[in-house]
Amino acid sequence: MVKPPQSTEELVENWTLVPQELELVLKKVGAGQIGFAILLKYFQIMARFPDSEAEIPETVITYIASQLEADPSLYS
Repeated sequence: MVKPPQSTEELVENWTLVPQELELVLKKVGAGQIGFAILLKYFQIMARFPDSEAEIPETVITYIASQLEADPSLYS
């Protein structure tokens, strides 16, 4: 399980989509964008995919959704 980011700096450092990642993510449609982005960043940090949705902190979902200008509730 990923521990929730302890600061805004930690959130930005670990979970910000760089331009190349954003380009990949934007090729997806709807909820696929946010799901793909979360799995991509999670894999980079943990070197595995999450076993359940509960492993992704709510702050991370909200932050990634804001980068995509998407509703965080799309990730379910």
